[in-house]
Amino acid sequence: MHKISLLIIIGLAGTLSACATSQISTPQPTATAGLTPAARTLLAVKDLQDGLPDQAKAELTQLLKETPDSKVGKSLLMQIDEPPESYFPTDSFPVTLKTGESLSTLSETYLHDRFQFYALARYNGIANPSRVQAGQKIRIPKVPTALAAAAKTAADATASPPATPVTNVAPVPLPVQEEPSRSSEQKR
Repeated sequence: MHKISLLIIIGLAGTLSACATSQISTPQPTATAGLTPAARTLLAVKDLQDGLPDQAKAELTQLLKETPDSKVGKSLLMQIDEPPESYFPTDSFPVTLKTGESLSTLSETYLHDRFQFYALARYNGIANPSRVQAGQKIRIPKVPTALAAAAKTAADATASPPATPVTNVAPVPLPVQEEPSRSSEQKR
C-alpha cells in the first residue's frame, strides 16, 4: 500500500509540474465589428476610462487601420504603449480634484487636450480613471501649458471679486430731524 501511495504522489507531482509550466492562454481582445470611426473612438475612450487598456488597444488598432490619420487614435495608442515619463517630465505640482471634475477635465485645463486623461492617469498610477474622487490629489506634470494654467488659476483666486451693483432696493427714509431750537442769544 505504501508503494501505491508513493506512485500516486509522484504522478500528481508530475501532473502539477506540467500544469505549472504550461502557459494559460487568455483570449486577446478583439475590435468590435461594424463601428464607424467616431463610434470606435468613443468606445476606446470608454474602455480607457474603465481601466481596460487591452480592449481599447484593440479598438484603436482597428481605428488606425481604417483611419490612419486619426490624431486622437494615435495619441491614445501612444498613451497605452509608451511610459508616461517619455512625454511628461517627472516634476509636477498637486491639484485637488473638485466635485464634478475628472481626469479629462484636468487634462483639458492643464494639458489643453482632454484625451490626455489616460496619460495623466498612468502618470498618477491610477488604473481606472473613472474611479477618481473629489478631494483626491492629482499630480500635474510641469509642462508649459500646465504651468500657465496654474498661474492663471492662482491669479484668479487672488483677484478681488468685482463689486456688484445693488439694484431694486427701496430707498430708506432718513429720520426727520427737528430743527434745533434757537437759543435766546440767537433770537436777538
